Amino acid sequence: MGKTVRFFLCCALLLSGCISGEQKVFVYPRIGIGEKIYLSTVSIDGEYTKKDSCLILESGKMISFNLPEENQLYALTSDFNSYFVVFINDKGDKIIHADYFSRHYSISGSAATKSLIHFQRLQNELEKRRRLAAEKKEDQHAMELAEKKRKYYINYADTVENIKAFLIVNDELNFGQDTRAFEKFMERAKLRFKGNPEFDQIYQRSLVYLQSQKEHPE
Repeated sequence: MGKTVRFFLCCALLLSGCISGEQKVFVYPRIGIGEKIYLSTVSIDGEYTKKDSCLILESGKMISFNLPEENQLYALTSDFNSYFVVFINDKGDKIIHADYFSRHYSISGSAATKSLIHFQRLQNELEKRRRLAAEKKEDQHAMELAEKKRKYYINYADTVENIKAFLIVNDELNFGQDTRAFEKFMERAKLRFKGNPEFDQIYQRSLVYLQSQKEHPE
């Protein structure tokens, strides 16, 4: 579902295609000279739509893009390689240092993105430990780690305040047959995100699912 994106910027005075907007992202890309950095919006379904681009005249030199849509998921990509940076445009300007050679980046100015990155790193570490336990035939320990990972997804989605961060992890949630827990979870989420079109759609689907479970319990 959701993927990780990176980006950097060109001097606005040299670009004719920059988008006007209140917020900006300032990118310091380490990448080959002559390459292009693309700014795209990313839908929750993983569809990329290019919005702007910048030609890199000097590796490591700051470039910038305007970000007209708040709480939008953006991605920075290039033709240089398959590496990409994904970030959420919550309030305020962003600064991204992106190294397309070592495939590493850091971001400041986006609490939602930093929260999501931290969470995903914890989950990745849990998954590594689970796989190692499985390889060692430590089945009980592997099952415990899988359950811990499942609960972490729910706890994160249950507490995160940014709608995009919530939507990114939503598809990973697994309540099993505990429809009552799922119902309570969705009601709590409704208190935070009601009125957001993407959440409202998910919420309506959850009502249909819960009703079907009541009518035809497994």
